[in-house]
Amino acid sequence: MKKFLLTVLAVIVGGIILSILPFLIMVGVASSIGKEEVAVKSNSALVYNIETNVMDQEEEDPMAVLTQRMYGNTGSMIGFRTLLDNIDKAAVDENIKCIVLEGSSSGASLTDIREIRNHLISFKEKGKKVYYYSNSIEPGALYLASVADKLCMTPEGMVTIMGMSSSIMFYKDILDKFDVEMQVIRHGKFKSAIEPYILNGMSEANKEQTQKFIDSMWATMREDIATARGIKPEVIDSYINEFQFSDPKNAVDLGLIDQLMYRDEFISMVKQDLGIDEKDNIASVGIEKYKNAMVYRPEKSFATRKIALITASGEIFDGSNEMDNANIYGDDLSRAIREARRDESVEAIVLRVNSPGGSALASDIIWREVKLAKEAKPVIVSMGQYAASGGYYISCAADYIYAQPNTLTGSIGVFGLIPCVKKAINKWGIHVDVTSSHEVTPPSLYEPLSAKQKAFYQNMVEKTYDVFTSRCAEGRHCTQEHIDSIGQGRVWAGSDALKIGLVDELGSLDDAIAMAKSKVGIEGEANIVVFPTPQDPVKKMLKQMGMDTKATIGKAVLGDAYEYVKKAQALTKEPSVQARMDADITLVY
Repeated sequence: MKKFLLTVLAVIVGGIILSILPFLIMVGVASSIGKEEVAVKSNSALVYNIETNVMDQEEEDPMAVLTQRMYGNTGSMIGFRTLLDNIDKAAVDENIKCIVLEGSSSGASLTDIREIRNHLISFKEKGKKVYYYSNSIEPGALYLASVADKLCMTPEGMVTIMGMSSSIMFYKDILDKFDVEMQVIRHGKFKSAIEPYILNGMSEANKEQTQKFIDSMWATMREDIATARGIKPEVIDSYINEFQFSDPKNAVDLGLIDQLMYRDEFISMVKQDLGIDEKDNIASVGIEKYKNAMVYRPEKSFATRKIALITASGEIFDGSNEMDNANIYGDDLSRAIREARRDESVEAIVLRVNSPGGSALASDIIWREVKLAKEAKPVIVSMGQYAASGGYYISCAADYIYAQPNTLTGSIGVFGLIPCVKKAINKWGIHVDVTSSHEVTPPSLYEPLSAKQKAFYQNMVEKTYDVFTSRCAEGRHCTQEHIDSIGQGRVWAGSDALKIGLVDELGSLDDAIAMAKSKVGIEGEANIVVFPTPQDPVKKMLKQMGMDTKATIGKAVLGDAYEYVKKAQALTKEPSVQARMDADITLVY
């Protein structure tokens, strides 16, 4: 009997331990985030796998870290500012002698690549070297690695740099098959975000704007690579047009890469440059872990004057959702800007915008906070890959706007998209009869818009467009007519946006911070403070456990299509008027 009771007790205790073990693991992982100090050996190499996903948000996602540690690496990620700071820190770290880049593709956007390249160039100016090696090289990787002192690859690989193209998925035919009618109300002949639901291909206006910004983006990328490699831009075009990437020797002959060698030969070359004996290993540290390395930087240690850095990344939605770091919520971003404005120790604000837009209402709420902040202290905007439509709306009130040449911006236009499934359900013998108290009522999925409803919603869109263009005119110190002439939903590359007055200067996030410092008279380093304050990782993880369930199930059932479903839900959500460019543009380069 005693043995039986002990067995039962053991089972009960074991069950309790097993039930709380995942929780204990999660707490342990969360509490360890950012606390693992890294010791860097002398004569080390900083290794940067350029396939690592570069994220705008600096706050680590504890659920992502947990997944990686429990089930293996499912896709490394690093914050954009952390990455840049790690390169700068390595430049003054006497233990780091070089940076080794590896990976065949880049996990950063074109605009981020451009800034990363600039920091690598600064690293080289400290007398240190940058090396690159991979089995093959895709365009984004070549763009980033083109600044390397030695750009090498395996003899049988390919340098597959090609021209840039844009592709958009269209859904009209499949909607027609199910008798779903998409009712569109819009202002702006270039406002292309609604086209996938009503057309089978791009309109002429959309083709015109797309061709324009693709040509501008390609010109920037080509010029940057050519300058770094010391070759003429025309050489890159001929390499593409003549399909020379099938033989890597052509890339060497043209100067796109330096040498063909196997990995063991590459390692030997780096060892020789660093003065390391062939029989010894190269000491190295990964760039993600390097953020925890202690390096004395007096200019940072004594920086006391504060500048707030606020990131606005993703599509813009109404309301609040503190768990979704991938998107912008009007209430949350407004609160962050308000906190930075009210914090008397913060002297200026830098708003990093990387958004294709979204809810016009949320954009206007954020715009108001930017305007109020500008009245209290300087506000500088740094545009990332996108700062279009609602992304431009929230930027236009700033004191000064920086964009990269390959930023997509503008898209000043609005629309509404309302589906009707009456024909679809009628086909299956389902009928809905509607009675209303008034002629103008909220739209119904089961009845097409009446003439008065269409007029009402068109008037709503026109009013929103008028407000949008007036906000832009006020912020850019020009007439509303000028904004309308360059608006109408048209998307511009940053280099063209500069010419028409949508931005003030082409530059990086560093340039935006430098401008903020100059506005308040900071000559040395500033203390860059992230707003909002990052959440406690344990609390965040516990919240995410509940809130991620819907997304997890959706992704499991729908796979890659889940993101398209989410977008369709956002576009058709009543009563939101959308200030959004087509975020489903796929750039191939």
